[in-house]
Amino acid sequence: MIDLSPYVGIIYFGLFVTLVASLYFFILLIENYNDIKKEQKRKGIKKLKRYPFVSIIMTTYNEEATIRKTVESLLNLNYPKDRMEIIVIDQSKDNTFKILKSFRDKRLKCKWVPKFGVPNEKSACLNLALKMAKGEFIITQDADSFIEKDALLKMLPYFEEDRRLGALIPNMKVHNPKNWVQKLQYVEYMFVLFTRKLWQYVNATFVTPGPFSIFRRSALKKIGYYFDVNSLTEDLEIAFRLLKHRYKVKCCLTAEVTTVCPDSLKALFKQRIRQNLGFLQGIMVHKELLSPKYGDLGLFVLPINLLTPFVLILSFGYITASIIANFINNAYLVSKVGVDILISKALENLLTFRFIYSDLFYLATIVSIFGWILFLILRKHCKSFLRTIEDIIIYIVYITVSGFLYTAFWIATFYRFSRKKIVWEKYDKKRIKW
Repeated sequence: MIDLSPYVGIIYFGLFVTLVASLYFFILLIENYNDIKKEQKRKGIKKLKRYPFVSIIMTTYNEEATIRKTVESLLNLNYPKDRMEIIVIDQSKDNTFKILKSFRDKRLKCKWVPKFGVPNEKSACLNLALKMAKGEFIITQDADSFIEKDALLKMLPYFEEDRRLGALIPNMKVHNPKNWVQKLQYVEYMFVLFTRKLWQYVNATFVTPGPFSIFRRSALKKIGYYFDVNSLTEDLEIAFRLLKHRYKVKCCLTAEVTTVCPDSLKALFKQRIRQNLGFLQGIMVHKELLSPKYGDLGLFVLPINLLTPFVLILSFGYITASIIANFINNAYLVSKVGVDILISKALENLLTFRFIYSDLFYLATIVSIFGWILFLILRKHCKSFLRTIEDIIIYIVYITVSGFLYTAFWIATFYRFSRKKIVWEKYDKKRIKW
């Protein structure tokens, strides 16, 4: 017989971390619920005192499937034409540059450059664009993301209201989700958006995603101005630097941007391994952020994000071992006492509710309660989602499988990290259909 009781502390540790993280999340939500609700109900666009000159910078590499739609969304922004420029640095081998040159708009400036030979070519291209940029505000843009026309007018007033605001990120959603992989990411993006919004209230939003994040130029100059060419996740690394210099990173719920996401598990694995490695890399470079002097960021948000992969791997490792052990133990009992007695014992445990004393049952209960409370929150605040039976089924599937997926992502991440095989990888977007 296999006895796993000496290792049950793993589950209690997972329960503790899950419970603490859930309580922290709900405390933040309760404290700031009215502000979030007020922002979502904001009607119209707050008038700017003036229209600052803005520079939108973008890098491209074999983006012929999406680049035309992306550039069109930028050129159609509701903003004075003489107060913006779009700078695109291209390294493509396909028709991307040809498509870029087909636009006859003076605001669009394109330049093709060869490889720089650095770990993160995207950062090197962004830095070249920064040298060319003239704007008071710098906006990064991904070549596979599409902006609503009023996004800029909705976001810039935040910078007038708060002089310490270094960066502002939009409400990012999955563009036209087709299959289950993309639909699960659609739900995930809702979670991530809500989490980042809550973190801003304790100045702990530590990532500025590529699609339409706005940076105050003066803040960038204070932190070194350029993106780190050695970082796998330049959007996270530059947010860390902003936070270290006491600048704020906030989230705008009303400005929407949709982005093309991986459409297969293989592509999703590549993306998440890179993001996870970039997070670990960023923590090692900026480890001083793990300090009480940075408030909730250093005391709770970053430590919880560091603990989560270990909790996932240990918990699911224990669950897997328990399943295997139960199978072996039951096989042994069948050989000794027969299947009838085993079934009788299982029914007795079920009818007397003994299973509720299981450590795994406690963990599953907490996760389920947390998941369904979030369901009610998301359903209330996301008008276009969780309204149909299909949406609810997708949500249930996400709650069920996400833990297993994240565990697999992190196991692969630590494997790559141990081998020091760290490269910037992109997924193929040539199959995209509109």
